[in-house]
Amino acid sequence: MGLDEQIQRLSNPQEFAKLCHLVFAVKHGSEYQAVDGSRADGGNDGYIKSEACLLQFYCPSKPVRPADAEYRKKIREDLAKAAALRDGGMPIRKWTFVTPHNLSNGVLQFLAGEAAKHHLESAHVGPAFLAKELWFSPKLLNELPSLQVIDLDERLREITAILRRLDPADVQSGQTGGAYVSETPPSREDPELEQVRKLLTQPATDQMRSDLRAAFYAGTSAYARLNALLGVVQYADAIKDDPTDLMDFCDLGIRLAESLDAAPAKAVFLAHKGLLFTRLFASEDTHSAVMVQMENATGVRLTSDVERQAVMVRLHQLDDASREAFQEALGLAKSPRAMRAAADVVLMCAQAAGLRFIHLDKFGAKERAAREKVCSKLGYEVAKDIYIALGDELGFGYTLYNLAHSLRLFGETAEAKPLVEKASGIAKKYGDARLLRDAETLLRRIVTGRIPDYVHGEGRDSV
Repeated sequence: MGLDEQIQRLSNPQEFAKLCHLVFAVKHGSEYQAVDGSRADGGNDGYIKSEACLLQFYCPSKPVRPADAEYRKKIREDLAKAAALRDGGMPIRKWTFVTPHNLSNGVLQFLAGEAAKHHLESAHVGPAFLAKELWFSPKLLNELPSLQVIDLDERLREITAILRRLDPADVQSGQTGGAYVSETPPSREDPELEQVRKLLTQPATDQMRSDLRAAFYAGTSAYARLNALLGVVQYADAIKDDPTDLMDFCDLGIRLAESLDAAPAKAVFLAHKGLLFTRLFASEDTHSAVMVQMENATGVRLTSDVERQAVMVRLHQLDDASREAFQEALGLAKSPRAMRAAADVVLMCAQAAGLRFIHLDKFGAKERAAREKVCSKLGYEVAKDIYIALGDELGFGYTLYNLAHSLRLFGETAEAKPLVEKASGIAKKYGDARLLRDAETLLRRIVTGRIPDYVHGEGRDSV
């Protein structure tokens, strides 16, 4: 259950007030003034001096959303109190209604209209906003034991503990070479599966991806179709391929894996979904942040409160979906017979955490960003340990390449360079053209500091 859903279940007004005070105090620092909730506040639960903004918290004592009529009554009464405070000399320009539940469009319109009668600006803050602020400042959760988040760090450590207990004879290595191939069918010839396997050894070109899709659509062998789908999502083009289409392929793969009782393959598809959700979150949150920056710069509202609330809900749905997908994937991949899948899943966890670090660091959420960087590096270390246990040096080389790529984006280029050089050496040893090409491209980027200008037609091999 995501943080926003947990907040919506709160039914203790004092606990909700504590949550709100913590969030606004961290967000606004000394500009925020909290009011003792154990005393009559006269319509003032909190105040943001820099914005001349009065806050009113409202948490019903039942864990269900109140009727709209109850909200209207509360809004009408407390706006009258706010107007009285302003008329008594307190500088108040804006009134913000803070609730653990989302408000209907009708209530939001009523709020705006009622505030306008008192010549006040108005806003509503709901569970999505509160959850996002908690997510940016994870230390706050230590003060709120009733709220919990999925801890992927702990799941990664569970994989490490399993590795330490494994007998090497119990480990199933699967196919090496950077392409995950699921369980094979019972002992019988499967020409379609062999054809898919050949495709998976080819360079990841547009033609190769098209052939894999065709093998899935036209195939009659369930195992061949499953592996074709794994290839489609594994070697997708992050720039050209539509994330929604890839999500659909993942869902098809999950259903097919379930029909074949192929838990390791299901885990890999779930991890791909987790990574896709993370990319969508970063993209949509960046767009939202740019809109806010434009509004602040121009003083013109470009989005309504209803639209902002919808965006916040959407972002939290994406973040929760990502973490839940990774949590389920890691749970499925903890079997000793699924260590090859576990390596793929852990690698994608590491990549997703790295993406979250880059995004959060860019927007100043330093505390959360630092935690994601730690999670990313831990994921790569666990993946390396798995490949060592599998005796898969080529898989180890791919992990070094991915770690080097992330380190470069973290700004740690000095540490990335020797890793990518070692990955290149492993690629040459095994004659893996894909890893060699990617490693040499990354090494050029590290040396030159250039990234391809994709907007103007440059490709990945342009630098």
